[in-house]
Amino acid sequence: MKRENSFLYGLVAVLVLFLMIHVGIVWFTAGQSFPLVSRDYYARELRYQERLDRLNRARTLAAAIQVSADAGRLILRFPAEQVSADLAGTLRLFRPADDRLDRSFPLKLGRDGTQLIPVPNLATGRWIVYLDWEQAGQGYSVEKDLYVE
Repeated sequence: MKRENSFLYGLVAVLVLFLMIHVGIVWFTAGQSFPLVSRDYYARELRYQERLDRLNRARTLAAAIQVSADAGRLILRFPAEQVSADLAGTLRLFRPADDRLDRSFPLKLGRDGTQLIPVPNLATGRWIVYLDWEQAGQGYSVEKDLYVE
């Protein structure tokens, strides 16, 4: 009889431990934050084909747009043939690891097609640069990876 009781107590202890572990896992994961890639993810997904058209249009340009980071500033260089008075758009810095660090800047190119954007305290690591602009009634988009050290 004593042997049966110890088996039952052991079985109950294992089941209680099993349940406690699962409750602990559920409690831990409920406190975690799992943000989407961006806050307006679903609305942006609906505009996906338009975005693809803009990206393809930008790929047909004669020269590539250059983006680099240097000493607390972002350097944006457009090819000279792309610079015109009707060019208007935005540059967005997207941080995949933390959406709270995302930033957006208006395009204000100089005559040479260069724009220097001050970005003090830019976190090190991977950033994605989204460049969207309108020119001569056509929309263009470029996505570039930027690694800040």
